[in-house]
This record gives sequence, structure tokens and C-alpha cells, in this order.
Amino acid sequence: MKKIILSVAILSISIAAVAQKKSESDFKNVVKVNPLGLLFGTANVSFEHVLTEKSAVQGNLQFGSISFLGVKYTNIGAGVDYKFYLSHTKTAPNGFYASPGIGFYSTTIKDGSGSFKGAGAIIKGVVGNQWAWESGFALDLFGGINYFAGSKITGSGGTTYSKFSGALPALGVSLGYAF
Repeated sequence: MKKIILSVAILSISIAAVAQKKSESDFKNVVKVNPLGLLFGTANVSFEHVLTEKSAVQGNLQFGSISFLGVKYTNIGAGVDYKFYLSHTKTAPNGFYASPGIGFYSTTIKDGSGSFKGAGAIIKGVVGNQWAWESGFALDLFGGINYFAGSKITGSGGTTYSKFSGALPALGVSLGYAF
């Protein structure tokens, strides 16, 4: 998975190097990866499409797998965000924004006693700032909160644990290519 993320990043930079120079306001799409997720064993990929001068919609995909103290955690998820660009001098996809979003996730946990599965919904709210330079290189910094509304976690032997629900911070640095 790390090789795929690295390949996407190299491809984005290569395309940016040979791309025709554009004005920042000409960009209508941005493809991004969040390298911070790799610290926690998660690959995040996003595609943003500008709708108006002050709004955009963004689709998100994530996949992750990490082992810690003999326990393996695997997750997959998808979601959609609506971005409101608030700058008076810049147009989407550049500038300060506020963004609500929704998504879903599925988690599998494997340890010495078996396999456990759970799923749920995510409701989030973030604020951030995105820059898309003439070269096409894009940088998105954001922070906010994720609220997880999870189902019960069920084990392969029928064991059921209480559901996971709660709020966690949402922080990110996404790198990408605007076109």
C-alpha cells in the first residue's frame, strides 16, 4: 500500500512538472493523498471537484492495516465532503474553507482469540486552507472533529462487544495535483 501511495505522489509531481502553466483559478479538480495517515497505517485518497467559485465536493477513500501488540486492525471507508470556500479574494479550490462531511467505515480486529468485525457512520466538520499553485501542486491543511457512530463489534465465536461511538480529532495534511 505504501508503494501505491508513493507511486501516486511521484506521478502527481511528474505531471505537474510537464503540465502547461495555468492560472490558479483555472483548476476544477484536485487529486490528493494524506501522508499523515501512513503513520497510523491508513492510506487516504481524495478527489475534489469545483462546483462554483465558492464551493466544491470531495470524495474520500481510505484503507488501512496496522499491527500493534499482537493485534491486527484493518479498516476500509468512504465518504463525501462539501467545501464552502470563504475567502473574498480567492476562488475554489484555493483559500480558507469550512467543510461538513459524512462517511462510513468497516473495521476488522484479529487477535489470538479470533476475529471481530464492526461498522459505522462518520459525521465530521473541518476547517482548513488549500493552496493550488500554477504548477498544479496542491497543499491542503485541515483540522476539526470526527464523530463515529458505530455498531456493536461481533466476534467469530458470537462474542459481542458494546458499540464504539465517540468523537476524535480530524487532522490532516494532503498533497496533490490540481488540474
